[in-house]
Amino acid sequence: MATTPTELSWAQVHAFRLQRHHLTRRAPKKDLAKVGGEIGGAQAQLMSAAELQIATRVDCKVADVREALWQERSLVKTWLMRGTLHLAA
Repeated sequence: MATTPTELSWAQVHAFRLQRHHLTRRAPKKDLAKVGGEIGGAQAQLMSAAELQIATRVDCKVADVREALWQERSLVKTWLMRGTLHLAA
């Protein structure tokens, strides 16, 4: 059975991407590591940039991102896309 393609406006595409990247509504703090995985990692060549990327998307402070990385170990710092450092779940 053939399916009919769905037509989307650019506004709908942009809205979908903003939602999937947790930029329309901040996720709860308990989902900090989950968000790190859902966005495919936060670019971390500069740690402050990675901390802000995640703290923007999650209802938390930068200190919570550091704690997830260094104490809880729910985030890891590793090389991902294009051989650059990222924080990932």
